[in-house]
Amino acid sequence: MNRSYLPTTLHGFNDFCRDFSNEISKDPTEYGLTADDAAEYAALQTAFETSFDASVSPMTRTPYIVATVRDLRSELTTLTRRLVDLCQAAANMTDAKRRALGITVRKSPTQHPVPQSWPIIEVRSQRLNTVKFQLRDVVQRGGRTRKPAGVSGAIVYTFLGDHPPTELSDWALWGTSSKTTCEVAMPQSTPFGAVLWVAAAWLNTRLESGPVGDPISTRLGGGLVQTSDGESETVETV
Repeated sequence: MNRSYLPTTLHGFNDFCRDFSNEISKDPTEYGLTADDAAEYAALQTAFETSFDASVSPMTRTPYIVATVRDLRSELTTLTRRLVDLCQAAANMTDAKRRALGITVRKSPTQHPVPQSWPIIEVRSQRLNTVKFQLRDVVQRGGRTRKPAGVSGAIVYTFLGDHPPTELSDWALWGTSSKTTCEVAMPQSTPFGAVLWVAAAWLNTRLESGPVGDPISTRLGGGLVQTSDGESETVETV
């Protein structure tokens, strides 16, 4: 847990603990604490502040007072963190209450919606049963390939056969990729000239899948490629 809410200077630490004590003492249950918690904290905070005030005055500053401040600060730091953990875990805790206490306001993770577009698959090279391809968003027809905003990667499906299945459950899940370039390798036992179909869908940061784009096909070992925009092109075997 981030402890940055605690100031590093003695002056700042003293001010924070005094304000924290005053706030939780108003109504401890509002912060997931008990009256005993608030009373224990107030007593220790008062002892620290008294010693701290004595340590900053040339008239009362002694090695004993300085050591006392150091020990009380360590003890008060431990108690502060324990009570802050209880506050953070309270069911009724809100960001407004966290700000009132001066403690860490936890950032909410960015929520990205389910992708509405889908990737176009462009075959780049082919060697025997291994096909390298690139994913391009359907609305991105030219320029450098990049994933749409809120997309963390893609889920890729494969199928070996003359005609692609109409049901996604009949496809094989190849895996996921966080990049726009992928490589699919079929087993060595795959017959030469077998038709490989590849389809893909974008994934958001919660790994929720968008719509699956039109599949493309290629004959393993070289041949004609049917692109997902309906055009055909010959892929050179390398």
